[in-house]
Amino acid sequence: SFGCCCTFKGNVMLLYLYGFFLIVVFAVELGAGAAGFFYKGKLEQGFSEGLDNALKQYGNGSEAMDELQSQLQCCGKNSYEDWFSTPWERTVNTTSGVPHSCCRIPDTSCNNMNVNANSTYIYQQGCYNKVVGFMKSNMALIAGVAFGISFFQLLGALLACCLAKRVKKSNYEQVA
Repeated sequence: SFGCCCTFKGNVMLLYLYGFFLIVVFAVELGAGAAGFFYKGKLEQGFSEGLDNALKQYGNGSEAMDELQSQLQCCGKNSYEDWFSTPWERTVNTTSGVPHSCCRIPDTSCNNMNVNANSTYIYQQGCYNKVVGFMKSNMALIAGVAFGISFFQLLGALLACCLAKRVKKSNYEQVA
């Protein structure tokens, strides 16, 4: 809307200022994309630590894992077996239980206790592997879309400067 206001008013200085802001936004987007690419390992490590903490805190009012597991159709960090050594598992008095959010069909008929490798009614794959695998297999596409969107800012800045130059020229010609 700032760009429309600048164009409507025909104020050359505001158009150049708008172009400058678009260049700044472009630089920030480009920097964020490059940082994400170069610090990919730290992002993966942070996600891994976040999942570890979520598993430890599960049952203490922090049910973020339920939403994650239901939406991504995964169970635990690396596999469903991660639940076997959590504080939550000790509170339900079982040696091989998983939350209901690990069930393929989350209802009361899902046997989420005494789970093993042959259990077909729960998700076997871990959430960490699923997310990191998706990111790695689609990194080129994600980066391409991000950089493509950021270049629209650059195009907008170029067009704003061209418009400002044309407005300035038309104002000059009217005076002369």
